[in-house]
Amino acid sequence: MKKIVFIGEWYSNNMGEPLLFCCHEKILQDISTESISIKYLDFFGRKSRTIVDTNHLINTAREQNIPLKKKILRKIYFSLPVKVQERIIYSIGEKIHFYKRKTELSKYLIENLADTNGVIIIGAGTLKYDVRLDFGPYYQLITKTCKDLGIPCIVSAVGVESFYENKDYRCRRFSKVLSDDIIKCVTTRDNIKELKLYIRNSKTEIYKIPDPGIWSSECFAIKKNTESSKIGIGIINYKRFIEFNKGITKDQYEKAIIDLIEVLESKGIEWEFFNNGSGEDARFATYLLDKVKKGSKTMIKTPESPEDLVKIISGYKGIVTSRLHSCIVAYSLDIPYIAICWNNKLKYFSQFIGVPERVVETDRLNSKFLEYSLKHAIEQGYDNEKRLLYLRDVQSIMKNYLKHIQ
Repeated sequence: MKKIVFIGEWYSNNMGEPLLFCCHEKILQDISTESISIKYLDFFGRKSRTIVDTNHLINTAREQNIPLKKKILRKIYFSLPVKVQERIIYSIGEKIHFYKRKTELSKYLIENLADTNGVIIIGAGTLKYDVRLDFGPYYQLITKTCKDLGIPCIVSAVGVESFYENKDYRCRRFSKVLSDDIIKCVTTRDNIKELKLYIRNSKTEIYKIPDPGIWSSECFAIKKNTESSKIGIGIINYKRFIEFNKGITKDQYEKAIIDLIEVLESKGIEWEFFNNGSGEDARFATYLLDKVKKGSKTMIKTPESPEDLVKIISGYKGIVTSRLHSCIVAYSLDIPYIAICWNNKLKYFSQFIGVPERVVETDRLNSKFLEYSLKHAIEQGYDNEKRLLYLRDVQSIMKNYLKHIQ
């Protein structure tokens, strides 16, 4: 029996992350010609669904008065824009947090990788270093452990969210890790040209792969409710638009959502808020619900498991959302979506499946356009033949994983 370990954000509160574990397992179990056992590990060594608190990382650095110990550093630091100051403090706090836990995390990996035939890193949105969490040190520790134990490693369906920049040491670290001989195969759901800039090892297999989340419906044997006329509105915290410089303000996003509700209600269309499980998103949804004076918290659906996320989305006729895996789950269920863009991964996916017009940028963000686009998406649907082809493509590419795991 082959023993395979998945490593990723298994204990993320955003159910789009653990959803990928479930889909990967379903696909590998279906295509494997021999028995395999699969164990799930969390990137951060978490044992329950707790948050990697970004405010904690910032406060960690501030408590140690970094980088303000020297007068010249204080002068330079306070001359920078507030956003840059926050990024510096966050980055320092992040390093402190990692190195405090490095020994514990290394022990966690060694204990759980013993007698393992192969490791698959569930890539998702981890190939990034310049926005939010830098996963580079975690990749470095995982691949070092795999190398020490002689375990082949694969990076699956990684999102390339930071452009290659050789001047940045964090980028060079990612490049060194991904070019190591222990990494046998790297696949991306996003930009394969950008991924190839990171990998300098000619022996490494590199593929473009449809996001395995398109297997959501098959993974949980859930189908859409064809009798539903309800529209799901997937809420994301407005801060994501600011972090990724999308030019969408809190007021603009808030107005677009509230106005959309008014348009839907004027036409007698039932609606409901949902999110992917993030506490930040759920709290902002509650705030918006209070703004539209509906008040009932039952109008916000928050999933507690990957299967729950799929069940929630299956109950809608169409959705307006911003989280990538809301879109991917909807696609899997043959439910049309409109995506308000906060991250280019939404555009990559929509272009890949042939509906780039369903991604709304800041210049088109208003309720009338959202309502018109959703109506058109529902009428148009998807190319089902292509979806079936993409499902098979995922299986075909993931067969290559198994040949490296002996």
